[in-house]
Amino acid sequence: MEKNYTQKLESVLLVDDSIALNFYNKKVIEKSEKVCSTFIANDGIKALAFLKRSANSINESLPNIIFLDINMPRMNGFEFLEACCNCGVFDANKTIVVFLTTSAWSKDHIKAQKNSLVHDIVQKPLDKDYFEKIYTYYITEYLKSG
Repeated sequence: MEKNYTQKLESVLLVDDSIALNFYNKKVIEKSEKVCSTFIANDGIKALAFLKRSANSINESLPNIIFLDINMPRMNGFEFLEACCNCGVFDANKTIVVFLTTSAWSKDHIKAQKNSLVHDIVQKPLDKDYFEKIYTYYITEYLKSG
């Protein structure tokens, strides 16, 4: 029997240079009715700026989950994670990072698996079942361990 959790996540951040994919992924998240706010950044630089604002804001908190593209112009997903760590705005006890990618198994997958900040790597686009899975994990396991 599947449990129906009612706790909402404060926010999710989508980081991808595809406007259409961001729109689609945001709709998947919104339909779940499990997230208060979904934010979009079209590249790593904008996402980093968003995190810095959130970290310094009384009214905003860091996102619970970041869905991150690997290959983006200006700053790719790996560079984004490195920049987050270097400027102290990322809290691994509060935020899960999931890479969304279109690439087949490659050196990017191996590199992502070795990065302790990356919780998972999945194929684009985000789907309802995977979002439910990561939401349930965050509510039932991640919050307990963090």
